[in-house]
Amino acid sequence: MLSVLFKKLDDITYEVSVNTSGKILGYLKMDIDGFFYFVPLTTPGSYWSEDVLITIGLKLKELNKEYEQHISTNLK
Repeated sequence: MLSVLFKKLDDITYEVSVNTSGKILGYLKMDIDGFFYFVPLTTPGSYWSEDVLITIGLKLKELNKEYEQHISTNLK
């Protein structure tokens, strides 16, 4: 089974790769709105399993949680 690795490059960027080959799938990048998004590297014929996509989605939820709470609390 593939494991997804997240390597923090700086405060606004994480590299997303797979453990078996070290292949970089893309990056989690903070956009100007303060939220992180997945920016895939576009390679023709690339595809990812459900587990990989769920893992990336869960990491995004984790990274965006604090900012989401900040918005909910302060922008009522």
